[in-house]
Amino acid sequence: MIMRRLRSHAMWRPSPRVRSWLAIGTVLSTLFISALAHRSAGLTLPLPWNDETTFLWPAIHFAQQNTLLSPELNADRPLMWMPPGYMLILGLIFKIIPFSFVFVRWLSWGFMALAYVMLILWMRRYRSFWAALLFLSLFWLNSTFACAGNVARMDGLLLLLVTAGYLLCAHQAFWKGLPLLACSLLVHPNGIYFFGAALVAVLLQSAPWRRPTQSEKGLIVLAILAWVAYGLYVHLNWEGFQNDMAMQFSRKKDWNPLALLLRWPTCGYMTLYAMIGLVASVKFRRYLLPIAFGFSSYFISVTGHEMWYLFFLQLGMLVLGWLTIAAADRLVQKRWRHPSIRYASGALLGVVFLCFFYLDGMVEGPRGYFRELAWGWGMHTESEVKYFTEQDRTSIWKAIQDRLPSGSAGIKVQFIPSADQFLYFDMFGPKIQPFTPHFTVQKPDMWVVHESRYIPPWVAKASEHIQPRSHLLYTRDETERWYWVAPAENIGAPEKAGASNVSAR
Repeated sequence: MIMRRLRSHAMWRPSPRVRSWLAIGTVLSTLFISALAHRSAGLTLPLPWNDETTFLWPAIHFAQQNTLLSPELNADRPLMWMPPGYMLILGLIFKIIPFSFVFVRWLSWGFMALAYVMLILWMRRYRSFWAALLFLSLFWLNSTFACAGNVARMDGLLLLLVTAGYLLCAHQAFWKGLPLLACSLLVHPNGIYFFGAALVAVLLQSAPWRRPTQSEKGLIVLAILAWVAYGLYVHLNWEGFQNDMAMQFSRKKDWNPLALLLRWPTCGYMTLYAMIGLVASVKFRRYLLPIAFGFSSYFISVTGHEMWYLFFLQLGMLVLGWLTIAAADRLVQKRWRHPSIRYASGALLGVVFLCFFYLDGMVEGPRGYFRELAWGWGMHTESEVKYFTEQDRTSIWKAIQDRLPSGSAGIKVQFIPSADQFLYFDMFGPKIQPFTPHFTVQKPDMWVVHESRYIPPWVAKASEHIQPRSHLLYTRDETERWYWVAPAENIGAPEKAGASNVSAR
């Protein structure tokens, strides 16, 4: 009788057309909710960030003057601590669509949304697709992914290029996927992990390598030319490149990647990835690509040890959970061929992983979802009090001008938080210029510091050396205050003010 019920239950399985529409509905619903979450995140999840200043000014100057040299950062040379791919792509976009801070953050959301769609299209080729769809959709709605899609950093674009490259490789279009993955390094050095892992996975697969077509040869040539151009760019700015790379390595000289890999539970997850990869290389080689992708994602966060890489770690955890369900599904099918048993075991494992992800904070609860999104040790979405309004913009700009010496011109103003300066983007001119010094002895003539209920204490510490000499510039709603330091008081300011405001990379 039990088997008859199981057989009758198997007949209830939705048709392929219904399943297809259900998957499309899930994807569209996720993107819609994600867009609403992005809108809720606004300017406070994350706050206007230092990295945005570093990456947006070169993009703006490339759009306007075809150069990456940005006097707002360093008037003597371009910054060389990151490859210029992200800035160049943004600059090309700004040539068509005028720059605005709100638009560029929506652009980051667009990169993340397209990466999500690419992953869904890729996961359709594997077992337990519905588990992958559920996990991806829930993860893309959590605070970490909402934050990653609301900041002008290159991580979203990197993820988009990587997922597109892996999708092409999964379709055995190796001559398209691998050049794309090689170019991802020009957006962010973390692309090396994804490229190297994909290359190993492709070489271990039994799929034949056909000769590249003319269009594929063209893509390979374009990738080579992109790397040659970057090499020439580095050669022409070799001294700056050496200086910036020395800074990058000095930041990480005290980190011990081996110790990070050996700590629990990291070593357990890495061992599980290694075991699954070893088994897949012998029996299930078509799973080598998702294993390489998940392993690379997890590895980046563990060895990079940066706050902005947290969503890569969560992505690696997501893939590991899905791979476990897919492997269990295959084992169950060999033992019990009835589909109902497979579905029940997959559902049980899915619930176990969802509970684990929820307890670990990787899946958000539905209650107060938009209101309670939070990340970065204190950053959260706006409440009834706005972080910045049009009235603030007008009043603060007038107050700054009123405090400048008469007849002054070219006054360099440093804003804290740094990317607050883009909220006044169309107001700058010969009289007032934004300035966030990087690797230069030049110092700003004036600081404008935004003190807000939304700025956590660890972020506010960056302006502690200025605040004792600051004067109230403008205030609103009791907690939103703007301070300034006059040019005369800036003389002899601590060296920290003129140093590079390096953020997490």
